[in-house]
Amino acid sequence: MIRKAITHGVLAVMVTVGAASAEMGYFLDLEGGASIAKLREGEANFFTATDDVNTEGLNFFTAGLGLTMEFNRYLALQPRVLYLRKGAKYKGNLFAIDGEVDVRMDYIEIPVVLKAMLPVDIFYPYVFVGPSVGLNVGAEREGSIEEWQIAEPDISDQVNTADFSLAFGVATSVAAPFGKIYAEGGYWLGLIEVFENDERRTGTWRIVAGLSVPLGATESGYTAP
Repeated sequence: MIRKAITHGVLAVMVTVGAASAEMGYFLDLEGGASIAKLREGEANFFTATDDVNTEGLNFFTAGLGLTMEFNRYLALQPRVLYLRKGAKYKGNLFAIDGEVDVRMDYIEIPVVLKAMLPVDIFYPYVFVGPSVGLNVGAEREGSIEEWQIAEPDISDQVNTADFSLAFGVATSVAAPFGKIYAEGGYWLGLIEVFENDERRTGTWRIVAGLSVPLGATESGYTAP
């Protein structure tokens, strides 16, 4: 049900874009930064009932590119292709012994977000929200329990091929001679179970800086300063 709703939403957005393409301004976006990932809503199936485990953030880098299509000064659509690591770090009493385990899952993430902008004289703040589809390209589990090492270099067969999320956040941009420089903070809220055999879902913060370069003239009523 959720997958169908997301698919229909993306198709509706793309049809709207096609109808309005003659009036839009286009910007190429290049960005990079950091991600902080956790797994939520459910326990890992490899822990026992007697384990006392805390879930911590798994930090990594993230990067991507996008195409911003501006309808006017206040509204824009932005599809992107991103690299995003999801997962979690577990620490605590594992199997009655102190230890820690990292669960790492790498995704090619494809969000399509709607941006609502508030233009002012010096900077351009905006909020964004939209669906995101993540395609899993690798997964592993690694850690240690006292002197014993845990290493499973490939647990892809335990991870669903796709992860569906709702992406939302806030950002601001400033004028530059070659376009705009922007800073953005967002959250990717996983909507489905990421593993085939338990109920955990993803939750990933993403903090990036980027460069937005205009692609020719725009008729949207707004051009990069």
